[in-house]
Amino acid sequence: MSSGEARLVFVINTFEPDFGSVSFFIQRGDPSKRIGPFVGLRDQQRLSPLLPPEDRALIDLILALGLSDGRSIDNRFRYVSEISETISRHKHLFVRSQRHGSVRKASAKDRSTISSLLIRDSVAPLGVILRGVLEVAEDWNVRLLWKYAELDSPIPFLALPDGSEAIKTYGGRFIRRNSEAEIRLLQELSRVLEVSFDRVQRGNLEDVVLSRLTMLPTERWEVTYRSKTVLPKEAYFDSSGIAWFETDEEGSKQPLDFELVAEAYLKGRGRMEVNGKLIFFPVTSAQGLTDEIALKITTTSASNVPVAAITRVEKTFSESKRVALQKQLAKAGFQTELRNYQLDGVLWLSSIYDLGVGGVLADEMGLGKTVQTLAFITSKGIQRSLIVAPASVIPNWKAETEKFAPGMACIADGRLSEAAGGIFILSYQRALRLQKEIAEAHFDLIVLDEGQFVKNVQTKTAIALRRSTSRLRIVLTGTPIENSVDDLWAHLTFTNESLLGPYKKLTRKFKNFSKSAAAADLTTRAFNPLILRRTKLDVELDLPPMVERVVYCEMGRNQRRVYDTTLGAFRAMLTKGVAARVSSLALEALLRLRQCCSFPLLLPIALNQHSVRESSKLDAALEIIDGDVRNRRKTIVFSQFRKVSDAIQESLESRHIGSVRLDGETVDRETPVKRFQTDPSVQVFVIGFRSGGFGLNLTAAESVVLFDPWWNPAAESQAFARAHRIGQKKAVLVSKLICSDSIEEKMLKLIAEKSLLANSLSDLSEQMTTDELIKLIVK
Repeated sequence: MSSGEARLVFVINTFEPDFGSVSFFIQRGDPSKRIGPFVGLRDQQRLSPLLPPEDRALIDLILALGLSDGRSIDNRFRYVSEISETISRHKHLFVRSQRHGSVRKASAKDRSTISSLLIRDSVAPLGVILRGVLEVAEDWNVRLLWKYAELDSPIPFLALPDGSEAIKTYGGRFIRRNSEAEIRLLQELSRVLEVSFDRVQRGNLEDVVLSRLTMLPTERWEVTYRSKTVLPKEAYFDSSGIAWFETDEEGSKQPLDFELVAEAYLKGRGRMEVNGKLIFFPVTSAQGLTDEIALKITTTSASNVPVAAITRVEKTFSESKRVALQKQLAKAGFQTELRNYQLDGVLWLSSIYDLGVGGVLADEMGLGKTVQTLAFITSKGIQRSLIVAPASVIPNWKAETEKFAPGMACIADGRLSEAAGGIFILSYQRALRLQKEIAEAHFDLIVLDEGQFVKNVQTKTAIALRRSTSRLRIVLTGTPIENSVDDLWAHLTFTNESLLGPYKKLTRKFKNFSKSAAAADLTTRAFNPLILRRTKLDVELDLPPMVERVVYCEMGRNQRRVYDTTLGAFRAMLTKGVAARVSSLALEALLRLRQCCSFPLLLPIALNQHSVRESSKLDAALEIIDGDVRNRRKTIVFSQFRKVSDAIQESLESRHIGSVRLDGETVDRETPVKRFQTDPSVQVFVIGFRSGGFGLNLTAAESVVLFDPWWNPAAESQAFARAHRIGQKKAVLVSKLICSDSIEEKMLKLIAEKSLLANSLSDLSEQMTTDELIKLIVK
């Protein structure tokens, strides 16, 4: 290839802030005839020597000054006239106005946006700074600018100047930037915002506490929002719950409508603009956002919501109340003594029962939600209860009822009787088929166990179960929010139908309500009295340790060949694909690559033409199981894929290792659980993740193997808690199998680096943008 075949291309990304960032690329061929395809970073380094000499010199200068990561250019390049002027005049300068849009040739106006207005002139007069300007963007990021008396428009602050840096005024003369005045203002900004001076002088104002803008002296600082000057003000709530803010220096107060307040929290992260004022609302309890205020904001204009009852629910209890309840249960024949946190759970259930409001018992998996529910039924003498649970959990309900409340009738034959009393237990599938009978029958209590099965307000199951009549409805779940705040609202609207109106209003009014972190925070605050969640750390449960480890699996030659073929095919499609299909292609690529890591036979024949079945993970899992068998440890193996479970069982049979299995096609779910728990010859339990990752009590296991990562911490914790729960006497070892140098290892590193899932309950791929997914796959 000759030097004439490699060309340097600059692209202004005008959809990004700060005048649009600039990126550079190298392509083969003449950009004047066709833009792209651009080469990757590795090829870019190889082709750089083939560029025309002036382009090579420009790239060398950009890299030498530390202004590039290899593709994008730091916006400080505008202070280097040799760079900014050269780019502004470059033959191959283009503009992209949308993230996935096409590029167009840069106009004269586009070119002027990046040309330098800066020179060096040590004898120019010193400029006078009138004030600092903080420009608040729609996404609530802040940009710092300086308003010089000699300039018509503020200039953006990107770095402190040296003593000779000069700016050309619109009158044609030059002034020197006033570094001393800029430093004084930066020091003041650092103190008020409570961030380091080093950070401020680099222009880094990301994620600052914006409400502190109200403390900046107005004679030296100006705040702008949506291209106009605004006055920052702090709002507060008085004892009646009404939001106020001060309108002038005399302190006169103006009330704010709760509709506006809700909009501020759900659209503006606790901020909004009202009549030239930028209002900041309290966002923490310490600032004045109490649960009661959050409840009023969330249920505004909904007169049928029992606000008074909700605020009266008790969640903390005295030792005397616990002792009295323990005695009451013993007298009623309950066959175990409850721990203190379990007694508190029963007392909380009694509180919502007496007040006539439903609730969500959301204790972490393994803390005994079933036994607390049975104790509550016993303590209140409840005559007719309906339990709706996954089919795999029904045997556990029967066993625990017989164990702890042997005098209580337990009917789990899939029928309902109007005359009979006791506990009726139905699977979700059976309840859906019997929705008419459930609607016509009356119960004192209806319980949804593993409530995440009804995670959408509008599903047939949710609608059918809301038609049932009972004095109290409760939901039991270890994952109250599994994917989005909609999950929690599904629980709340089932337990309290009056909340259906506020939910519909909020989702109709606020776009992306379901995925909003503000919506999740406001919902959990508002309905905190109706949600009781304790973790193992909260209750200081004396359980043996659970140790998690990552087992890296090196793919063999054949599996690696299939993986590379699959990766190459999707990289090509994503690079050249139609924009409308990019998102679905990225998700499919993610699935296929994960399948290849687990077991290549999961792939369609087009991607695995030689039917390769080699699996480094299968080898690793069998090696772990062999070690467990030698050390007389029982093992649970979780997988999402049926073919993987088949392969594991075939291998176990060939090794004469006793095993049982539970997946979506298992009809008798009680027998495999009982055999694993009690039969010494059964050493391995192979479980489908979706079918058995919840509700089961498998304390006979000391080893858990997660064959294919789920990337959802809530779901994974549910699975691990099958073994690590009350009743476990030995340490539990959890082994996550990860293929080295694969999409799995990339995702694992991404989680570790960004703490992306630290406090999240949703799948990693659901949190990532299409761009992030593509970057994960293509690079």
